[in-house]
Amino acid sequence: MIFKGGKQIMQKIVLYNSSIPYALSPSCLRKYFSLKSKSEKCHAQSSIEYCEYGDVPEIDISIARKITSIIERDDPCLVEAVEDFLNSTNADSVLRIVELPDGIKWGIVSIDDKEHVYIKN
Repeated sequence: MIFKGGKQIMQKIVLYNSSIPYALSPSCLRKYFSLKSKSEKCHAQSSIEYCEYGDVPEIDISIARKITSIIERDDPCLVEAVEDFLNSTNADSVLRIVELPDGIKWGIVSIDDKEHVYIKN
């Protein structure tokens, strides 16, 4: 576990809860790419190349699924985009964010169409 200033540092992870294949909405993807293009912290932690979508009105769902599948679930820009999405809607979302202590190795498993985090040994 990692501590800073006497507080434990936590990592956030985006989980998906639906039988429909995982894909971010076009608006959430645009927010993600907007954050990615502006944030050195996000850019430095990224494992993918990104492009600026700006005000693209439509992103095909098959493309959204491909893009979404390569974004790391603990990417700070993804977490921020999903938090913004969750805060701006009153509807139940298929997305949720969980927190684990930083430095813990984890994985994601799907059980009954809901993703769960497990701790790796």
